[in-house]
Amino acid sequence: MSDLIIKERIEKVVIGLPMGLDGKENTNTTRVKKFGGELAAQISIPVDYCDERFSSQQADRSVGGASRDEKSAMVILESYLQSKS
Repeated sequence: MSDLIIKERIEKVVIGLPMGLDGKENTNTTRVKKFGGELAAQISIPVDYCDERFSSQQADRSVGGASRDEKSAMVILESYLQSKS
């Protein structure tokens, strides 16, 4: 993984955080945060999270040849970038 980070000049990893519809954390949230913590311990760049609620529905409404997962990832990243600007 470190080779890929260096090769692609990745500066940060953004992980979609599965929150409940009520905005509260749940079992999946805990599992993803654990994964993110383990990943952060193995790499030399920051790991951040972004609420992924409704990203699949937004992806389903978008057009293009990408898969639903790829479109969802794009929605999550776009949401993350908008929240930081």
